[in-house]
Amino acid sequence: MRSKPVPMLVVYRPRRGKERALHALLRRHGKALRAAGLAGDEPFRLLHCRGKRGGVFFVETFAWADATASDRAHEDPAVLAVWSPMEDLLEGMDIAYRGAEAITAAGRGAFRKATPARLGSRRRVRG
Repeated sequence: MRSKPVPMLVVYRPRRGKERALHALLRRHGKALRAAGLAGDEPFRLLHCRGKRGGVFFVETFAWADATASDRAHEDPAVLAVWSPMEDLLEGMDIAYRGAEAITAAGRGAFRKATPARLGSRRRVRG
């Protein structure tokens, strides 16, 4: 029995001068995962960002097809053809699971859990 999709968020920090090469590679990432049957139905989203202090980074959101898809990706030649060159292009990378709840800053600088419905509200979140 297949488990449910696993939503992910990945931040890619390219080495200086490697932004274009990394962007081109990341544009192939979703297609490679889908072709291998490793991605869920959620659309791949890739954001090109510039930090407040300069510096470019990319944020990608997607969902693995199930809890074992990430492990299977490490054995797929088409996926590895995208992942392998990343090592030379990346300064760093952060990978996070996206849960049903998000953390938001609210009140006096304290962090509180907020459901997605609360995040969409303009009213102050009270916890």
